[in-house]
Amino acid sequence: MRYVVLDFETASRCDLIKRGAWVYAQDFSTWILCCGFKVVEDARPKPTRVLDERELRKLDPELLELINDPTVMFLAHNAGFEQAIWKFQMEPMGYPPLPIERWHDTMASCAMRALPLGLDAATSALELQVRKDMDGHRLMMRMCKPNLKDEWEHGPENMTRLKEYNVADCDGQYGVYVSTKGLGASERATWILDQKICQRGILIDRTFVHACIDVLEQVRVPMTAEFKERTGGLRPTQREKVLNWVNEQGVPLGDMKKATLDAILDPDDEFGLEDFGETLPYDVHRVLELRRSLASSSVAKLEKMLQCASSDGRVRYSMQYHGARTGRWAGRLIQIQNYPRGEIEERQGLTPDILADAIMTRDIDHIRELWGPDIFSAVISSLRSCIVPAQGKTLVAGDYAAVEARNLLSMAGQHDKVELMHSGVDVYNEMASMIFKRPIDRKHGDAREGHIGKGCVLGAGYGLGGVGFRARFTPKEPVELAQLAVQTYRTDFAPMVPKFWYGLWQASVDAVHDPQNRTYDFAGIEFRKNGDYLTMRLPSGRLIYYHRPRTMVNIAPWDGSERPGWSFMSYQGKKFRRLPAWHGMITADCIQGSSRDLIIHAAKQCEANGFPIIFSVHDELVSELDDRPGLAAEFKQIMEDIPAWARERKFRVAAECDTMQRYRK
Repeated sequence: MRYVVLDFETASRCDLIKRGAWVYAQDFSTWILCCGFKVVEDARPKPTRVLDERELRKLDPELLELINDPTVMFLAHNAGFEQAIWKFQMEPMGYPPLPIERWHDTMASCAMRALPLGLDAATSALELQVRKDMDGHRLMMRMCKPNLKDEWEHGPENMTRLKEYNVADCDGQYGVYVSTKGLGASERATWILDQKICQRGILIDRTFVHACIDVLEQVRVPMTAEFKERTGGLRPTQREKVLNWVNEQGVPLGDMKKATLDAILDPDDEFGLEDFGETLPYDVHRVLELRRSLASSSVAKLEKMLQCASSDGRVRYSMQYHGARTGRWAGRLIQIQNYPRGEIEERQGLTPDILADAIMTRDIDHIRELWGPDIFSAVISSLRSCIVPAQGKTLVAGDYAAVEARNLLSMAGQHDKVELMHSGVDVYNEMASMIFKRPIDRKHGDAREGHIGKGCVLGAGYGLGGVGFRARFTPKEPVELAQLAVQTYRTDFAPMVPKFWYGLWQASVDAVHDPQNRTYDFAGIEFRKNGDYLTMRLPSGRLIYYHRPRTMVNIAPWDGSERPGWSFMSYQGKKFRRLPAWHGMITADCIQGSSRDLIIHAAKQCEANGFPIIFSVHDELVSELDDRPGLAAEFKQIMEDIPAWARERKFRVAAECDTMQRYRK
């Protein structure tokens, strides 16, 4: 067996981080400084060769021979970048194409094992002798773009040092591959699908994006002027000074976070914080309204769409394979996963298409007639409308309804509530009725109670206690009500769920504490120590990894007793550190991982049945294809055809599907 470890060093005026690999690789200013490749044959690595651009243009015979051998695999760390450079830089030189099936991504292997994704951090976490050349990295960062004098630092001495860095990167990638190996057949098929989805891209309606920006610019200038006038010349971006100004007006505001402003400005909102004792002065209220609109990060997403779109209008690599420990995708570049839900559904008679048409006119008065005075919220609510199908095609989207809540109940054996959900009964009302001991109808007068019931069904399943439930769902309510809600969920609504938590937890604890590395099972979920990992085998057969598990002793807060536990290495924020495990975390990983396996199965089935996927958001799949009658019904049938392991667990899913000319929830 032969494979090649490949690494490009490039330079460009294009910003790779801001614009993404696909746009970067196509930019006219981008070129290859050097390419390192290490051939490994029968597990014996050869010395790395490094070719500069001049040598590459001569069509290197050894590299050509490797490319023309269909059995040779090419390995890279973050292979999406190398694939883009190969397609847009190497192929124009005369090198043959390399299909996705001939690539392997060591970063994907790290992601699957819940290791850091960066090469340097991965080699450190794996404790490899080969480490990233950080001095060389700093030089590379200087050479990959022009300096402040708009000059390139590509002299002979720097090029020689860069080639040494290129060799070290190849050695590091080889070390990571030897340590992590491959993905396994099933996950490799998932990664290949992920790459195909990412390379299809998402079409952006750039005309509409420009219209959104123009509309915002029309209102931004007078809003900023009004803000300055009311605050004595302050700018909306001067957060601390604005906060001090608010406090000087007699309003004891602690911070300028969006959640805080929402709670103050929308006191009737069910997620609100404690009300102020007095009504806000008008100037303060207006200033905070202006600040909330002008500081919205969602507005920056419009510019990001334009930055990341290729010449054909498509944004590629907007998703990260295995972006979470559970295997779920994470958002990249335009971050569709973080788009606000918006307020269109709350306005009777208004649809996303009607609002988009109004924005396209750029007529502020017309938009206000439809929407109201807050133009910023109108545009923010239309972010999803920027995503469209190609001419003559349509988007079809399918979203699993409350899939995690359903899966948790199924896995725990609470099948009566699963069937209740699947029958169409409003289980949020059922849950609330149990809490408040009377019939609840959240759509007809019992919105508060229904909100608490919904919070229980969707949020109390992962071990959330009364204090945590109150902070997340009922901050205005007394803690006793939150404790009652949680207790009702555990004892009356889903008594099998706590048994599931603690059964999983005990199996994981037994596996970590066992020096013989035996397998421990609860409800068909298997835990076993395997080298540097604890693994949890899901019903699908896929493993979730916990790196370097270590035994520890937990102190029970209610009685001070000592209980066995364990910890592991994982990310918290941006740092890779040791974290304690607990029953809610293990349960969430199990359920979210199984939900991920459902969406991946559905994506593969969609592909096999002629529905090419272009992106996924949480539990939703979106396909782009030629329009024809019955698309939504076909899509729904495919998504609800669950795999055998899910049927054995008596999973019940419901997919809400529709076709559209502009993407919407």
